[in-house]
Amino acid sequence: METNIHPGTTATSASSNLAAKIIKIIAIVIYACCFIAGIMVGQEAESFLTILLFWVAGALSGTLMLGFSEVIRLLHEINQKVK
Repeated sequence: METNIHPGTTATSASSNLAAKIIKIIAIVIYACCFIAGIMVGQEAESFLTILLFWVAGALSGTLMLGFSEVIRLLHEINQKVK
């Protein structure tokens, strides 16, 4: 089975994937919001454990969103190669 792969077409088609870009932006917003919220809530509660909890939760959820964005981007790229 032979596949025709054109190197010039994958860069433009992979960069035009709007869903992957939006999810990546959401992940960055999650990182920023959880960092700021951790500091604000931690100062209010006067507990470093609360700050750390918010930061870890933000890091995990942001990383999951980034991974999901990468999966979508790669699937889109594979789809373009198959066509």
